[in-house]
Amino acid sequence: MRIKLLLLTIALLLTSTHGMALTVSSNQLVTSAGNYSDTGDEAFSFTGGDDITAFLMFEFAGYQNTNTFGLYTYSFDTQGNVVADNTLEIFNGAAQGLWDDNQDPLNSTTTVTFDFTGGSVSTSNNSIAISDNRFGFYLTSPTNNGQTFYTHTSLNADQYDHFLTFDTRDNAAWEVMGSNYVLAAEDLWSGGDQDFTDMVVGISDIAPVPEPATLLLLGSGLVGLAFLKRRKS
Repeated sequence: MRIKLLLLTIALLLTSTHGMALTVSSNQLVTSAGNYSDTGDEAFSFTGGDDITAFLMFEFAGYQNTNTFGLYTYSFDTQGNVVADNTLEIFNGAAQGLWDDNQDPLNSTTTVTFDFTGGSVSTSNNSIAISDNRFGFYLTSPTNNGQTFYTHTSLNADQYDHFLTFDTRDNAAWEVMGSNYVLAAEDLWSGGDQDFTDMVVGISDIAPVPEPATLLLLGSGLVGLAFLKRRKS
């Protein structure tokens, strides 16, 4: 915790010196170290230790005081469609982003703890069951007709992709606070103004999870390579 607080203090000092250098524009995350493009990733896994840290970077939205952001577990039905299961709130409307203004930095971070032995994932306020190491993220807008949008586009009632996902595992930009991924959300139906600045969150210690279709293609490729190698032998 002491290390996390030190990182936050350093980042805030750099912000006062260099100004806000983290923005979302034209489906790209713009940082002092260069731009990151949207990866289109929908699902993620936990990569190490026992917890992840979520950093609320900024919110520029009419519903920012009521929007909530969190993690959801998911499964597949008999047709292979994604089904959202349990949800765990990470940030509520009372939270403020690191780059929004000069608020208490503790209000901008949340620790999410994974316990695969006990089958749970939790914050200091709540806990949900988790059966395997895969999850997505969601944004709920209670005052905007109570709509919830997921990183899995197929789960969204409007079938619109409400999340841009940026792979920042190179840790080249100080503004991302050591996050492995930065997620930028749009909270309006069918994309609205498509600015994707309604909630921007950095997450540490996660990696993308290939979906079944991708795994099937990968498996087919490996089988083909094995067949060719056998024929050559």
